Amino acid sequence: GMRRDHASSRTRSSIRANEQGVSTLDVCVDARGRVSSATLAASSGHTTLDSAALKWVRSARFTPGKLDGVAQSVCGHTVVYEWNLEDARK
Repeated sequence: GMRRDHASSRTRSSIRANEQGVSTLDVCVDARGRVSSATLAASSGHTTLDSAALKWVRSARFTPGKLDGVAQSVCGHTVVYEWNLEDARK
């Protein structure tokens, strides 16, 4: 199949080929809504995209989880970052 043939050149040409990818991140958010930790739960298949997604999510702000009206840190948020390389170029 085509996929196997292209496997080795795929990462290098991902930007030019205008591929899409999805990076799934596992995120912990503290009581202030800041990301206290972020790890890659599932790779998009492109290291560059994955690290950019992690970089983005670490600077993002979230609404902290609340229990009985009190903000507190929450772990196990799954953030799915969908890459559309058309957008990335603008």
